Amino acid sequence: SSLTSGSIAYLYSNSSSTTARKLVNIINDNASASDAVGLNVQQDAAAYAARLDMNGNNTALFIDAEGTTISGAGIDIQADVLTSGSAMRIYSNSLETGSFNLLHLVNDNTLATGANLLYVHNDSTGHAAVLSAKSLQTTPNKLSTTLYIAGTSGADKYSGIGFTYQGGHGNEPAAWIGHETNT
Repeated sequence: SSLTSGSIAYLYSNSSSTTARKLVNIINDNASASDAVGLNVQQDAAAYAARLDMNGNNTALFIDAEGTTISGAGIDIQADVLTSGSAMRIYSNSLETGSFNLLHLVNDNTLATGANLLYVHNDSTGHAAVLSAKSLQTTPNKLSTTLYIAGTSGADKYSGIGFTYQGGHGNEPAAWIGHETNT
């Protein structure tokens, strides 16, 4: 309780073996233990509760949520006393000029027709979404817009934005902005 330097626990490996293995493995192997938490971290100080420093060229955090009816979400962030800042921040200061995404959402199964890739809900009077972009373009460039919507060539020949209001009529939006191809 009076630790002033060092660590409570220190786990270290310097093995060059390429064998797949887990350096730390926590298993709760009984589905009936529904209130058991695999790993709990409480941090009362104004410092990170958990920090991942990934220096290899691979995924830093991989979450495999196998539940079919997840009550809540695969990742649940509850910031109930937030007064400023953000509940989630994705940040990059990369100087690379190649094309990359800071957030990439994929529904990779064509049969999951009821899946929404992004759902935004706000019960208050503030905006549901604010898109802000600082462009360094000196001439108009359609690829450097604040919101760019690109359809794909597939079975659907329509691409655009539909506006549906509460009490709308099924899949037909009340208003639609877009284009129709001849395919």
